[in-house]
Amino acid sequence: MMDQQYYVDMSGNSENSVTENTIKRLFLLPADAIVQLLFERNGIMTHCRINEAGNTFLFPSNWSTMEFFVQSFRPPAPIHIQGKSDSES
Repeated sequence: MMDQQYYVDMSGNSENSVTENTIKRLFLLPADAIVQLLFERNGIMTHCRINEAGNTFLFPSNWSTMEFFVQSFRPPAPIHIQGKSDSES
């Protein structure tokens, strides 16, 4: 796993949210990457809520004083299992 650290100025963000595509572009992630946005609350890592469309992370109240963490994963590759053909039996 490669850890990267970025400081992003969100002071101009009046939406209290960030899109998944924005995060993917910032970290140069592929379009099919699975992205999670987390923050620490009372010592516990907590996932940001996401909108109904599933494409925008919603910040918690007092988000402007918090530090956020991004985790990304690649979707699993399909596994192709080939069975024995009748000619091999």
